[in-house]
Amino acid sequence: MIELLMGSVQNWECDIMGHMNVRHYLTRCRAALGALGIELGVGPAELRARGLRWRPRDQHIRFAREMPPGTPFTIRGGVVARGGAEFRVYLEIHNSATESVATTLVQDVALVGDGGLPTGIAARAERLMVTVPDYAAARGLSLTTRGDPLPMERALALGLRRIHRGAVTPEDADTNGLMRSESVVARIWDGLPHLAERPQPNVDGKRLGGAALEQRFVYRAAARLGDIVEIRSGLRAVGGKTSEWCHFLYNAETGELIASAAVVGVAFDLATRKSVTLDEDTLRRLQAQVVPGLAV
Repeated sequence: MIELLMGSVQNWECDIMGHMNVRHYLTRCRAALGALGIELGVGPAELRARGLRWRPRDQHIRFAREMPPGTPFTIRGGVVARGGAEFRVYLEIHNSATESVATTLVQDVALVGDGGLPTGIAARAERLMVTVPDYAAARGLSLTTRGDPLPMERALALGLRRIHRGAVTPEDADTNGLMRSESVVARIWDGLPHLAERPQPNVDGKRLGGAALEQRFVYRAAARLGDIVEIRSGLRAVGGKTSEWCHFLYNAETGELIASAAVVGVAFDLATRKSVTLDEDTLRRLQAQVVPGLAV
């Protein structure tokens, strides 16, 4: 792997949990992809000149350790596989202070647009080849298959709840006016407090929150600046400590499925910084909310 990016966690990148929020991991990794593109001969300037852009298809993220404000980090990575303009890329965020891996990201991306690929990209990709390490492999989520796109009508029939509705803003969009992947993630996190069964912070004197362990995002269509988007969510599985939610982001006007996500998370004690076992009453309430057969 080669070093692609370095920086430190800023206060404004952290949430009520006191650590870097998921959306900012992806923002930093998107920048690292641009740096990897330089090594492939398709850096940002070259992409602009050729009329190309990176488009995410599929992302799998595992969170191993928290990153509080001030944490110095580097992002390392390489190319796992390539077929034409399609790439599987591996990135990992490395805590420079503790010399430990904080987060891993395996993503399928494509170079799309009107221009062609530069000559020599195959040889450059070969020099950047890496193998996904065991600690980045999927655990609770399957990456081998995709579910069929879930129509909005079916989501409504299944009773999936709306947890977010809003417009794609300039802050959400890239230079082409398309919603960025981290903005999709941001909308999910914006809507999570609307899930009544999810543990809430500072309820009944318990300083509880939630922390993601593993996530998969599948991107199916583009949302554009000004579009109204909404998220429908349902619980796929729940155990003693972990729960798995599925989220579906739709264009509210057309009903088109833009992206879907599966998120494995835990209830998290904000004082001890450890996961907690759900009490029996909470577990029963959650089990009653499970929607069998949800797939992203």
